[in-house]
Amino acid sequence: MDATLLMDYVLPVDHLKNKIMLNPRLTSCRTCAEIPNLLATIDCKVTTESLKIYQNITLMLNKPVDGCLIDDLIHYKRILTWKYCNPDYAGNYTVQKIASKVRQKTAGSNKACDSTVSIFTTSSTTTTTTTIPI
Repeated sequence: MDATLLMDYVLPVDHLKNKIMLNPRLTSCRTCAEIPNLLATIDCKVTTESLKIYQNITLMLNKPVDGCLIDDLIHYKRILTWKYCNPDYAGNYTVQKIASKVRQKTAGSNKACDSTVSIFTTSSTTTTTTTIPI
């Protein structure tokens, strides 16, 4: 077999660095990459994992908890909070890259957190519930 035919299938290393398939981006919706939505997603996942830790301690349920996941999410939350005030903060980490990482780390989680806040008002005769979207 001719060596030139084999070389057609070999890609140089510099060419592989620019491939998109090596850096997947999981931002299918436009609002998912906005900082307030990312912060809410991170809060939801950290709350879910924290609840597992609490139940493991109080009820001895022995549910698996990923400590590195919580640490990474808190790290991303800190960067996003500072980026929300100053877009030039941590220039190496763009919001799109962080959104991709957050989506990877929170993928498959049930959407137990709701994006609304309920306010209960109680009087002597009636109870009124008002739902305000965040």
